[in-house]
Amino acid sequence: MLFLSRNRRLSRIAVLTTASDLSVRILAFLRDAQWLTRGRLFGYATILNAASAAMIVWMLMGHGITDPAGRPLGTDFVSFWTVSAMLHNGHERAIYVPEALAAWEQSVVPSENAAFYAWQYPPIGLLLVYPLALFSYLVPVHKRQVSEVVASIANLLKKGPAVSGK
Repeated sequence: MLFLSRNRRLSRIAVLTTASDLSVRILAFLRDAQWLTRGRLFGYATILNAASAAMIVWMLMGHGITDPAGRPLGTDFVSFWTVSAMLHNGHERAIYVPEALAAWEQSVVPSENAAFYAWQYPPIGLLLVYPLALFSYLVPVHKRQVSEVVASIANLLKKGPAVSGK
């Protein structure tokens, strides 16, 4: 009996040691990232930029403030712009009333099956979105998308793949 309990303890220690060795190896694999060469990183970023550019083309193919599938451009961005419009029109307290915000969002994007995006940020967040409604809905949406792609491409060009043999 004593022998069996000692073996069980030893087997538990062996399992824990094996598990910790595995976690150490996984962490070292991710930390050292020898598999992530500069060329691969450039390739992944290029693919993501192409996907972003395709999304912009998709957005431009829509009608008004909806994409070709009938969804509002920027999806949850409608909440940020609507909150800004409510601030500009003196309805700051209604921002935290879901029914009122939903009605305003429906006026921005009239649709029977439009998703509702509640404002769940603290009042300090209102300072960040306040300027959005100074422009029509499409201006900040397109500006955000284009600036993300331009910044990413500029970063890629600045840090392109190394010319070395790696």
